[in-house]
Amino acid sequence: MSSTFENNPTEQAAGKTTSSHLILVYAHKITRTYKIALNEVTKRIEDKMSRNSELKKTMNAADLRKIEKNTAFKNMLKEVKKEIYYDLRKYRKNSSGDSTTEIISRLDEALEKNDLEKVTGLFDEAVREHVSTNERLEHIQHFHTQFEDLIKEIKIILDIGGGLYPLTFPFENAFKLEKYIWIDTDTKSYEILERFQKVYKKNLHLPKNSNQIINQSGIPEIKLYNESFEQREWKEYSNKEPDLVLMLKIIPVIWRQQRNLIGKLANVPGKTILVTANKESMTKKENVAKKENTILMKFIELTGRNITRKIDTQNEFGYLLS
Repeated sequence: MSSTFENNPTEQAAGKTTSSHLILVYAHKITRTYKIALNEVTKRIEDKMSRNSELKKTMNAADLRKIEKNTAFKNMLKEVKKEIYYDLRKYRKNSSGDSTTEIISRLDEALEKNDLEKVTGLFDEAVREHVSTNERLEHIQHFHTQFEDLIKEIKIILDIGGGLYPLTFPFENAFKLEKYIWIDTDTKSYEILERFQKVYKKNLHLPKNSNQIINQSGIPEIKLYNESFEQREWKEYSNKEPDLVLMLKIIPVIWRQQRNLIGKLANVPGKTILVTANKESMTKKENVAKKENTILMKFIELTGRNITRKIDTQNEFGYLLS
């Protein structure tokens, strides 16, 4: 497909260019902006057109210039892009709900049979279904090495909006950890972590190639709260001050969508807070680090805390505050 055609497909002889080719061209344009596969965009456009009688008539027209200028066609493309944008903003892959439910069912079977190798594989599979956690997976070791000194010493972790991050946390290196407190509204993540919690309670030793190796020196308590953090006072989650509070990628989201909750987050008790943000947009192929950093800096100012260290990976950055 030539770049000339991509920029102006109607420069081709209108009678020789098929409507399916035009769909492919516009689908390709969308993939250059949004993080989505070409075949998925093509399918979305075709589905929209199959349900719209006016568009069907338009696409049967011989002159593709008329198709491109048609209001119904333009509106359809806008609708497709809008749906893609909102689907990509979800923290769980679109249409992965059934897949996650299946993973939970298979986890129950594996736990019943004490099949630890299968349990480990299913936890890894669950992580890949969770967009935010999966984005970090490729760089997870580098991410953890930047605050491994804290990991070795902390006794209490408060993980706010943690998703499935606990499945990637290096419990085997948290020698002094006594309690991991997780708060998130995502029910699917909660159900997955309930199974993970069972593994800990049974003191099962997972395979050595797993990220979820059990800490044999003493199993920390994992407390799960499937709710918004606004529902309780901080002291209700822990009567002792957490050593480390995790706010991974959540500050920019809450800043934009639930600004009224920022004050509570800024006043969370904790010896150290780790706040992070994405370098690239969840939806578009654009660098948003500067914009996200502006939000983080405003939040840090509200906390009244000092930055003690910068955390940086290929697709995520953040700060340790004390």
